[in-house]
Amino acid sequence: MAPPLALRLARLLLVAAGALAFGTATYIAAQTQSVALATPWLALLAANGAAFVAAAVVLGRDPTRGAQLAVGAALTMAALGTLTGMGAGVLGFPAMALGALGAWAALAAAAERPRSVLYAFLVYLAIGLAISMPTLGVALLYPIALSLVVIWPIRLLLVPSSASFLAIYVALALGIGVLLLVLARRRAFVPDLTVGLWLTLGVLSLLVGVAAVAFFNVYAIVRANTSARFEIDGLVLFVVFVGGLLTALGVLVLRLRPGALGAFSLGFGAVALFLAFTHPPAVTCYSNGGSTAVPLAWELRGIGSATTWTSGGAGGTVAPGSGGQTVQTGELRRGDRVATYRCEGDLLVDYREVR
Repeated sequence: MAPPLALRLARLLLVAAGALAFGTATYIAAQTQSVALATPWLALLAANGAAFVAAAVVLGRDPTRGAQLAVGAALTMAALGTLTGMGAGVLGFPAMALGALGAWAALAAAAERPRSVLYAFLVYLAIGLAISMPTLGVALLYPIALSLVVIWPIRLLLVPSSASFLAIYVALALGIGVLLLVLARRRAFVPDLTVGLWLTLGVLSLLVGVAAVAFFNVYAIVRANTSARFEIDGLVLFVVFVGGLLTALGVLVLRLRPGALGAFSLGFGAVALFLAFTHPPAVTCYSNGGSTAVPLAWELRGIGSATTWTSGGAGGTVAPGSGGQTVQTGELRRGDRVATYRCEGDLLVDYREVR
């Protein structure tokens, strides 16, 4: 007997989304100047591609679990595709759209009443058209622009403030949490989580949070060619601490009693650590140039504020006392925040926030 149309369509869309996720990772690896720096993103994209394919395989045997995998993979791809979209949007945005369509088809394949899912999808699509048509117009005829209709919820997160920066990472954490929840195998017997056991888990998690902060400080200090050591900020360290605490708590709870608490604790904790450790420093000095980025502390404190960002500098000069090295100076501005920096070759010798 042939599989139902919804199942066949869901499998096709999910496999296509997985292929585009792998394609996005391959494209970024080929285009990036530093594969090492891009490795965490490449690993996430590859894992997400595998999750799409796994959802397509599992859907035929266990429709409910397969649909949950599809939803988790679609949420994760929505965040990853947005974060990497500026450089790989030609693949990332279609992957997001196919993932969303695949998740809807998977929900229909797993539902007892597929028509109710179809009606919900039509409403979802109508909202996407209503939001997109005024801004995109005839651009909707282009495939990449058309994909934006399907992923309209993520577009709503891209408001003109740093709130969108955090919202995308929240979406990433939710997607990973859903995937972990599906992958967490429930056991026939689980121990009772007594008050004493909760206290033990809390203490262990606190210790891991402190260890994460200590490691983050060392990681910042050893990168002498970047401004990371000058950007050790209380709010950033708090994010690292909470990330370490939630990650440890999630791992321990998932081990003892698999469920939503452990899955989402681990998801949010891991994403918080990922954000802190992968966010580029404000300034990175190289012997043949440099790069700049918005400081993480500015991003975290800039929720609701203007996102106008400028950076500029002058280089190619050799100053007295620099040992013959090329000296580069510059300035970073965002809203009312200003920072200056000075590179001597591949060493950052000065970084300070003026205001």
